[in-house]
Amino acid sequence: MTKAAESKPRQRRSFGTRLMVLVALAVVLPALFTCVILGIQLNRQARNLFANGLAASLETFALVLQDAERNVSEGLARMAADNTLQVTLDLEMKSQLNKYLDAQRQVLGMSFVAVFSADSRAVAFSGDESQATPWRLARPGEAPGAGCVVARERSEQLAECDGALYLIAAAPVVKLRDTSLGDAGRDQGSQILGSILGGLPVANSSLIGELLSRRVLHPLIWAGGKLVYSNLPTDEALVPASFDGVAHEYDVGQTAYLGVAQSLLVGAQTLDYGLVMPLDPLQETLRRSLETVAGIGVLVVIATMIAISISATRLLRPIEQLRQGAARIGSGDLAQRIAVKSGDEFEALADQFNDMAGRLQESYADLEHKVETRTRDLAKSLQDLHAAQDRLVQTEKLASLGQLTAGIAHEIKNPLNFVNNFSGVSVELIDELKDALVQADVGNDMRGEVLELADTLRGNLEKVVQHGKRADSIVKNMLLHSRQGSGERRPVDINALVEESLNLAYHGARAEKPGFNITLERAFDPAAGEADLFPQEITRVLLNLIGNGFYATMKRKGESGDGGYAPTLLAATRDLGDKVEIRIRDNGTGIPPDVRDKIFNPFFTTKPAGEGTGLGLSLSHDVVVKQHGGAIEVDTEAGAFTEIRIILPRGAAAAKAAE
Repeated sequence: MTKAAESKPRQRRSFGTRLMVLVALAVVLPALFTCVILGIQLNRQARNLFANGLAASLETFALVLQDAERNVSEGLARMAADNTLQVTLDLEMKSQLNKYLDAQRQVLGMSFVAVFSADSRAVAFSGDESQATPWRLARPGEAPGAGCVVARERSEQLAECDGALYLIAAAPVVKLRDTSLGDAGRDQGSQILGSILGGLPVANSSLIGELLSRRVLHPLIWAGGKLVYSNLPTDEALVPASFDGVAHEYDVGQTAYLGVAQSLLVGAQTLDYGLVMPLDPLQETLRRSLETVAGIGVLVVIATMIAISISATRLLRPIEQLRQGAARIGSGDLAQRIAVKSGDEFEALADQFNDMAGRLQESYADLEHKVETRTRDLAKSLQDLHAAQDRLVQTEKLASLGQLTAGIAHEIKNPLNFVNNFSGVSVELIDELKDALVQADVGNDMRGEVLELADTLRGNLEKVVQHGKRADSIVKNMLLHSRQGSGERRPVDINALVEESLNLAYHGARAEKPGFNITLERAFDPAAGEADLFPQEITRVLLNLIGNGFYATMKRKGESGDGGYAPTLLAATRDLGDKVEIRIRDNGTGIPPDVRDKIFNPFFTTKPAGEGTGLGLSLSHDVVVKQHGGAIEVDTEAGAFTEIRIILPRGAAAAKAAE
């Protein structure tokens, strides 16, 4: 019984059933996940849109407050400068002064306007007569802003009076001298007749009405942490979480709101303002949107399940055919062919079964081909290793030269910084000298001569600063190009690299020999584009070649003594497809034929002792050929010219050139 039970075939579950379960899970779970994610996104986007609308309304609120503030300050300033006010105040014509104030107050839309004499005595008032007595100017040492006390001559300020907060402006009324009186008017001078102040409540009906007309439904105003205005249907005071314009949720009177708040600087005081909107309409709209999305998702899932059920029946038929055919091939019937004509992947799978035996021999040939390919790859890796070793040696050669250049540049930079700094300080001292001279009791002729000398000295110092900064730029470039190591290999604009090297070499030569002069010509190919290289190393090569060209032209000029000889150096680039060419040509002494083959040998030089080491062209050859896989060629004629061509590959450096 036990053996019979062990030999009994294991009961298998239907593949179709498992397929339907997996497909159902694959459809339902993503659909539910998508609905959840979509609901979260809808909620986030809706809140963002709501917050953006609040931010726009807050900006409108700010504009309205700023308009009111500007209207008060500018209106009071115009009234203070009005001749009518000055005359009536000077003569204390109270009747005419009151009429003038009434007319101006109505035009400017202010709640009150008051005029005080020079000794702070109230002269005239326009507005609610109950407010005429409380308003007064601050006495010396008295703090303004509370108890109807206003700071004298402050164009923008906040003040509390009788429990209300006002936007206030105050300005002096000054009687200017009369220019029509000639010398008598000149001696008369200006006279302060008094002060004028005016304002309106921060939460006045006009301002609130304008906010409501612009759909700012629930504006809020605070001053000193105290709520000044609110039209929320509750007595509970709302305390803002921040005044940075960021939206926050609030629960006021069991109602959820989304609100923002900011601060407005009124003179030296701060006025806080904000607005809130109820979240109930947003949440109701979001709920309806989520219900719609969920309904659509359920319909999509049902339709998908029906379509999958129909497709699964057609899918399982070729699977059964594949199973039967694979069983016959597994039993040894290699001539068996599986006939599946479903026109899809199952037919392709059956064809692969049928071709499996014939492709076995091809696998052996493919294996041999792979072995040969791997062997070539290993040989190339070994060659790349040798090239890397050569680059390491090249880096060590350039390290000592970079250290020497960096040390010299650092030593030059310190005194150069002193020159620049003290020249700038001297310019400031000259300005102070001129200011002191204007106030000094000296004759006009002497003052003019000293000022002229000061201007001349200032111009000289400015030229010192200008040329000092130019020298500092040259030193910085020397430090940049003398750093040890090859740096990072990266795509570099060839034309820009050659232009930078040409300028650096020219400024270096000018700094070394002030009388140095040469004509620089450029012939850059716009199609030269970029090449993948070590920019520091190629810059060193170009600096060396350009420096040799400068030396050759100056040597020929000194030897010939021909006044018609013009030293010239040409820097050119050319696009060669997958390569790029750089040419440096000079009309100097050229290279004699007997030394042409030795110029790239280490320590070979034709320069006098102390002027050359014989390493420049040798290191340049190693950088171009060994490090970058390029080529360097020389074309020269003794006594006429020398042209050196550098050819660099655009891509990664090639293997080391064959020896």
